Amino acid sequence: MKIPENVRPAVIVGAWLATAALTFGLGRLTAFVDAPPAASVEVPVVKRGAISVNSVEVVGGERIGEFSLEGGTGKTIEDLTGGKPMGDWLKRLLAQDDEVVRMTGFMMLLEKLNTPEEIEAALVVVHGRSDWGGRSREAAMLLQKWTKLDPQSSMAYVQGLKDPGSKFGGMNTVLQTWTRANPQEAVAWAKANGENKGKDSQDGNWAMSSVINQLAKSNIGQALQLAEGEGVSRARGYVIDTLVSQLVTQRGETAAREAALGITDESMKAAMVRQLAGRAAGTNPGEAMAWVGTLPAGEAKNSALAETVSQWAQKDVVGATAYMKGLAPGVETDGTRARFASAVVRSNPLEAVTWANTITDPKARTASLGEVVGSWMRSDADAAKQWVAASPLPAETKTEILSGAARSGRGGWQGGPGSTRGRVP
Repeated sequence: MKIPENVRPAVIVGAWLATAALTFGLGRLTAFVDAPPAASVEVPVVKRGAISVNSVEVVGGERIGEFSLEGGTGKTIEDLTGGKPMGDWLKRLLAQDDEVVRMTGFMMLLEKLNTPEEIEAALVVVHGRSDWGGRSREAAMLLQKWTKLDPQSSMAYVQGLKDPGSKFGGMNTVLQTWTRANPQEAVAWAKANGENKGKDSQDGNWAMSSVINQLAKSNIGQALQLAEGEGVSRARGYVIDTLVSQLVTQRGETAAREAALGITDESMKAAMVRQLAGRAAGTNPGEAMAWVGTLPAGEAKNSALAETVSQWAQKDVVGATAYMKGLAPGVETDGTRARFASAVVRSNPLEAVTWANTITDPKARTASLGEVVGSWMRSDADAAKQWVAASPLPAETKTEILSGAARSGRGGWQGGPGSTRGRVP
């Protein structure tokens, strides 16, 4: 089709502008050092068959940086860096403002890192930056590749990190990658090296929890066996959410309930049944209550009932309250009363302390009152303190309640509806 003469100039100009916009949109690759440019602040250059976009930053007429990925299609690190030391090149890459530029260059580098020594050199740069926490994605990618090459040396590296957060996060990354590649080796390492030897014996084996979380995606049966073998700990409590979620996803709700009831460790069974009951109650409290009613008497049923009532109260406090009024007091229902009190304290603190006060076990009652009063104090401290002062409770109990309330206010209680985080199952 022939373009009319009177239209042709406009078409040519439009095409030129579109090409310029596309070229500029490929990104800014800035940064290095030589003579200042004569004029423009940004000079985009695109070469066919290679990723090469150069731009120059000018401050006060002085050229302060130039950065290029022109060597990205080469085979070696030296090709990519233009012969410059990889550490210096990576520092400049991570200093780029354009995230597309950073990730493009980083992926090019990652592809060319082929030995543990090269990867470690890159990690030293990432972990050495003051803002390295914002580069945790890059650190994780480097650790994943290193682990695929040599999991033992990558684990040795993260174990040598001094920052607790980077050490813990690095261990999780290595173990999850290791588990995908060789679960037997990862399990063996976690068993031999992961047990917490600190002051808090309830922490358990956090390394094993990382392995179990990953293994649950591919072998839920083995993951359940490993978790049960770990015994009571916070680390095991942390994986309960993953185990329940994977059971439901892979096998369905009914099969997940059967699997949970088949666990021989009573504490773990109770934690998982509680989770399943909470999931059901979140959408259909009546269906959840019907299932809980079929459970055999014991810790699992008591725990599931408490969770279900707590969820029910958040959806239908009138119906949940009517049920609670017909629930006989006793040690078996103390947990349900405590959870119900926690569920209603925001809407009706006086009713909450009344329910907490019906708990039969003295220690559990005081603990529940402390938690409820702590929640009440966050919304109306004066009213909460006045209730404690006017109550007929012994002076010693009042002191314990106020102490518990203070701990609750500082986040001492870490549970929540439907959650096992922070609990010891």
